[in-house]
Amino acid sequence: MTLRVAHSLAPGALLLAVLLGGCRYDIDELFAGSTLDAGGSSGPVPDQLIEFWKDKPFSPYNDACAACATAQCGAANQACKQDPDCVEFTRCVAQSTDPVTEAQCRAQFADWLGQDVFGRDIGGPYQQCVMQDQCSEQCGARSNYECVAKFAWPTTNEPVVPFRFRFSEAFTLDEVADMDVRVCRADDLYCDSPIETARTDAKGEVMLGLKTSFRTFQGYLELNKQTGNPDTSIYPSLVRLGWPVSVEGVTNVTVINESSVALNVAISMVDPDPARGLLQVRFQSCAGLAAPGISFTTTPTDDASAYWYAGPDGIPSFTETKSYNIGAGGVINAIEGRHMITATRASDGVKVAETAAPVRKGYMTIVVISPMGTN
Repeated sequence: MTLRVAHSLAPGALLLAVLLGGCRYDIDELFAGSTLDAGGSSGPVPDQLIEFWKDKPFSPYNDACAACATAQCGAANQACKQDPDCVEFTRCVAQSTDPVTEAQCRAQFADWLGQDVFGRDIGGPYQQCVMQDQCSEQCGARSNYECVAKFAWPTTNEPVVPFRFRFSEAFTLDEVADMDVRVCRADDLYCDSPIETARTDAKGEVMLGLKTSFRTFQGYLELNKQTGNPDTSIYPSLVRLGWPVSVEGVTNVTVINESSVALNVAISMVDPDPARGLLQVRFQSCAGLAAPGISFTTTPTDDASAYWYAGPDGIPSFTETKSYNIGAGGVINAIEGRHMITATRASDGVKVAETAAPVRKGYMTIVVISPMGTN
């Protein structure tokens, strides 16, 4: 799952360090999904790894995509083929372009991913090159929602799921060391009874044990780092993982420093209400990439809640009605409490995702929205 922001972010982009990913689930529901059986198996390796996606479920593969991959990602193709784990991870994620397959593969290759969380995030370095960086238009992976309601989120009988997070600052991409992290229940808005507390190491990483209830982890993370300098202090944040976690995982999460948040809220010309919070939403396609063409609503809301989307230039707009390639939107002055966020395809109004998230005064809630399954 992607929780990282694009390198080409415009300097004035408000709240664009929104994390990437999301899901459809609620704390009142039990999951009917099956237990995991990680996909991918060894076999012949094609000359061009893009061929792994050919004729696979929900695949973005087409002739233009394959041609672009060959022309633009030759170095990534060669580098991956020299690493057996990279080849097998790529084979694995290509088996079916949906969030569950990606989660299964990430669990299977957690150790390999953990060696370079940032560089190997999403579907691995080759998938990033083709689907995200070089051939996004030709492959159409960012706008691919073919998997919606055609897969089931899995569950687990394990009481705790190990999960490694790497935190980086969105604009500098520097690792965020010495940040306090608390794991909170979904129904504990102020995290009065944290499940676990930890602190990131010098690499900005922390291993957490995510306690499952209803056979998945459905809570959130609370992040705090105060240095006395707004350039190095992280704006207090709540991170709502955008999928029901049931297996071991590794992911990179981008967060924002206090000075960037203050600057960009000022640019927005919206007067922030100290009794309310900030909400950031990052929309993901079936391939786990930032998705354009998505609109969203959240409840509760009122006239004081100011909605924005990152426009074509990456700058937040309060007049746009859908996401663009950065795949970001949000709300300034979001009402404190538990929100239900619904994402729809702007072109036809079809619902593609739904999830719940906490909003707390004085905090920025970062929510990831990935395609919904059948449960």
